[in-house]
Amino acid sequence: MISTVVLAGGQGLRLWPLSSPEHPKPFLRLPGHDRTLLAETLLRCSRLNKASGPLIVGALSHAALLRAEARPIAPNAKFLLETEPRGTAPAICAAALLLLRDGRDAPMLVLPSDHVIDGEDAFAAAVAHGATLAADGLLVTFSVVPT
Repeated sequence: MISTVVLAGGQGLRLWPLSSPEHPKPFLRLPGHDRTLLAETLLRCSRLNKASGPLIVGALSHAALLRAEARPIAPNAKFLLETEPRGTAPAICAAALLLLRDGRDAPMLVLPSDHVIDGEDAFAAAVAHGATLAADGLLVTFSVVPT
Protein backbone atom coordinates (compact mmCIF):
# COMPACT_ATOMS: atom_id res chain seq x y z
CA MET A 1 0.00 0.00 0.00
CA ILE A 2 1.13 3.57 -0.72
CA SER A 3 0.00 6.56 1.32
CA THR A 4 -0.68 9.36 -1.13
CA VAL A 5 -0.05 12.93 0.02
CA VAL A 6 -1.07 15.80 -2.25
CA LEU A 7 0.47 19.19 -1.54
CA ALA A 8 -2.06 21.83 -2.52
CA GLY A 9 -0.67 24.99 -0.99
CA GLY A 10 0.77 28.06 -2.51
CA GLN A 11 0.68 31.79 -2.19
CA GLY A 12 -0.42 32.53 -5.73
CA LEU A 13 2.65 34.58 -6.62
CA ARG A 14 4.42 32.71 -9.43
CA LEU A 15 1.74 32.80 -12.13
CA TRP A 16 0.35 36.23 -11.30
CA PRO A 17 -2.05 37.56 -12.53
CA LEU A 18 -3.63 34.17 -13.24
CA SER A 19 -3.00 33.01 -9.70
CA SER A 20 -3.52 34.97 -6.52
CA PRO A 21 -3.36 34.34 -2.77
CA GLU A 22 -7.08 33.47 -2.87
CA HIS A 23 -6.70 31.26 -5.97
CA PRO A 24 -3.16 29.77 -6.24
CA LYS A 25 -1.79 27.47 -8.97
CA PRO A 26 -3.45 24.20 -7.88
CA PHE A 27 -6.85 25.74 -8.65
CA LEU A 28 -5.94 26.93 -12.17
CA ARG A 29 -7.07 25.34 -15.42
CA LEU A 30 -4.18 25.68 -17.81
CA PRO A 31 -4.77 26.12 -21.55
CA GLY A 32 -5.58 22.79 -23.17
CA HIS A 33 -6.74 21.20 -19.90
CA ASP A 34 -10.32 20.57 -18.84
CA ARG A 35 -9.54 20.30 -15.13
CA THR A 36 -7.58 22.23 -12.55
CA LEU A 37 -4.05 21.15 -11.72
CA LEU A 38 -5.33 19.82 -8.38
CA ALA A 39 -8.10 17.80 -10.04
CA GLU A 40 -5.61 16.31 -12.50
CA THR A 41 -3.32 15.35 -9.62
CA LEU A 42 -6.20 13.70 -7.74
CA LEU A 43 -7.23 11.78 -10.87
CA ARG A 44 -3.64 10.63 -11.34
CA CYS A 45 -3.65 9.34 -7.74
CA SER A 46 -6.99 7.57 -8.17
CA ARG A 47 -5.58 5.52 -11.04
CA LEU A 48 -2.65 4.13 -9.06
CA ASN A 49 -2.72 0.54 -7.85
CA LYS A 50 -2.40 -0.03 -4.11
CA ALA A 51 -2.70 3.66 -3.25
CA SER A 52 -4.77 4.88 -0.34
CA GLY A 53 -7.18 7.78 -0.65
CA PRO A 54 -5.17 10.97 -0.61
CA LEU A 55 -4.25 13.15 2.31
CA ILE A 56 -4.47 16.68 0.93
CA VAL A 57 -2.31 19.31 2.61
CA GLY A 58 -3.33 22.90 2.03
CA ALA A 59 -4.26 26.20 3.60
CA LEU A 60 -7.18 26.55 5.95
CA SER A 61 -8.21 29.60 3.93
CA HIS A 62 -8.61 27.31 0.87
CA ALA A 63 -10.59 24.59 2.68
CA ALA A 64 -13.79 25.15 0.68
CA LEU A 65 -11.92 25.14 -2.65
CA LEU A 66 -9.99 22.00 -1.67
CA ARG A 67 -13.12 20.12 -0.66
CA ALA A 68 -15.00 21.20 -3.79
CA GLU A 69 -12.16 19.97 -6.02
CA ALA A 70 -11.71 16.69 -4.13
CA ARG A 71 -15.35 15.67 -3.62
CA PRO A 72 -16.09 14.36 -7.16
CA ILE A 73 -12.72 12.63 -7.62
CA ALA A 74 -11.60 11.56 -4.14
CA PRO A 75 -14.65 11.59 -1.87
CA ASN A 76 -12.71 9.79 0.88
CA ALA A 77 -9.84 12.29 0.88
CA LYS A 78 -8.60 13.50 4.21
CA PHE A 79 -7.37 17.05 4.76
CA LEU A 80 -4.54 18.57 6.74
CA LEU A 81 -5.16 22.31 6.79
CA GLU A 82 -2.46 24.77 7.77
CA THR A 83 -3.34 28.02 9.50
CA GLU A 84 -0.37 29.69 7.80
CA PRO A 85 2.15 28.54 5.20
CA ARG A 86 5.27 26.82 6.55
CA GLY A 87 6.79 25.41 3.37
CA THR A 88 7.14 22.04 1.70
CA ALA A 89 9.30 20.18 4.23
CA PRO A 90 7.10 21.01 7.25
CA ALA A 91 3.98 20.05 5.24
CA ILE A 92 5.49 16.66 4.38
CA CYS A 93 6.61 16.14 7.98
CA ALA A 94 3.16 16.99 9.35
CA ALA A 95 1.56 14.62 6.82
CA ALA A 96 3.95 11.82 7.80
CA LEU A 97 3.20 12.31 11.50
CA LEU A 98 -0.55 12.33 10.85
CA LEU A 99 -0.35 9.15 8.77
CA LEU A 100 1.70 7.42 11.47
CA ARG A 101 -0.75 8.54 14.15
CA ASP A 102 -3.53 6.97 12.08
CA GLY A 103 -1.61 3.68 11.81
CA ARG A 104 -0.64 4.17 8.17
CA ASP A 105 3.03 3.19 8.14
CA ALA A 106 3.33 2.71 4.39
CA PRO A 107 5.62 4.40 1.87
CA MET A 108 4.43 7.94 1.12
CA LEU A 109 3.97 9.24 -2.39
CA VAL A 110 4.17 13.03 -2.11
CA LEU A 111 2.80 14.90 -5.11
CA PRO A 112 2.74 18.65 -5.64
CA SER A 113 -0.57 19.61 -7.20
CA ASP A 114 0.80 22.31 -9.46
CA HIS A 115 2.56 20.11 -12.03
CA VAL A 116 1.44 18.89 -15.43
CA ILE A 117 2.46 15.25 -15.91
CA ASP A 118 1.81 13.62 -19.25
CA GLY A 119 2.22 9.90 -19.79
CA GLU A 120 -0.06 8.40 -17.14
CA ASP A 121 1.11 4.83 -17.83
CA ALA A 122 4.79 5.75 -17.45
CA PHE A 123 3.97 7.67 -14.27
CA ALA A 124 2.08 4.71 -12.77
CA ALA A 125 4.90 2.32 -13.70
CA ALA A 126 7.49 4.62 -12.10
CA VAL A 127 5.41 4.87 -8.93
CA ALA A 128 4.97 1.08 -8.74
CA HIS A 129 8.71 0.55 -9.15
CA GLY A 130 9.46 3.30 -6.64
CA ALA A 131 7.05 1.77 -4.12
CA THR A 132 8.95 -1.53 -4.33
CA LEU A 133 12.21 0.26 -3.62
CA ALA A 134 10.67 2.31 -0.79
CA ALA A 135 9.30 -0.85 0.81
CA ASP A 136 12.93 -2.00 1.03
CA GLY A 137 13.78 1.15 3.02
CA LEU A 138 15.09 3.34 0.22
CA LEU A 139 14.22 6.99 -0.33
CA VAL A 140 12.93 7.39 -3.89
CA THR A 141 12.62 10.64 -5.81
CA PHE A 142 11.20 11.22 -9.28
CA SER A 143 12.28 13.85 -11.72
CA VAL A 144 11.74 14.79 -15.32
CA VAL A 145 13.34 17.19 -17.71
CA PRO A 146 10.99 20.19 -17.46
CA THR A 147 9.45 21.56 -20.63
